[in-house]
Amino acid sequence: MNWEALGAIAEFVGAIAVVVTLIYLAVQIRQNHRLIESQTIHSQTQQEQHWLAMQSQPEIVAALKKAYVTGEELRTEDRLYFESYFLSKIASVKDDFLHFQKGLMTLAEWEQRKAEFAPFFLAEYARKHWRIYCQYLNPDFSAEISELADNPPAHDYIQELRSKRGSD
Repeated sequence: MNWEALGAIAEFVGAIAVVVTLIYLAVQIRQNHRLIESQTIHSQTQQEQHWLAMQSQPEIVAALKKAYVTGEELRTEDRLYFESYFLSKIASVKDDFLHFQKGLMTLAEWEQRKAEFAPFFLAEYARKHWRIYCQYLNPDFSAEISELADNPPAHDYIQELRSKRGSD
């Protein structure tokens, strides 16, 4: 066998190695993408559980009730509880926004998350608090959420709760 034949065989083996490597990398990328999706879903589930746990705390319940149902003035203590809860929600939505920007969340998923967050702005106190806090956040995120704050949902959940409360 001459050197040309050996060179051709080596070139062929090298080409096969490149193809096998590309197939392996494609499989690894797909698995990594699935893992990231799974972690994102897990993170969102943990956030929901955190909010539910916070909502079960009597102090937070009282603050949310004043802000959203009775319309009573929030005392300093109530404001602290409300802001703690509200800032937790904002941090979570901001995390979702960053996932959306990086392509880890679809536009439909991001729009759904915004729709879930929008009712928070039915309370005037939430809108006021957002206007102060948003200046410290990512400008793109602030713009997206400010649009929600400036245009709360058309359905008046607050009035509906008040009317149910009056009929009880």
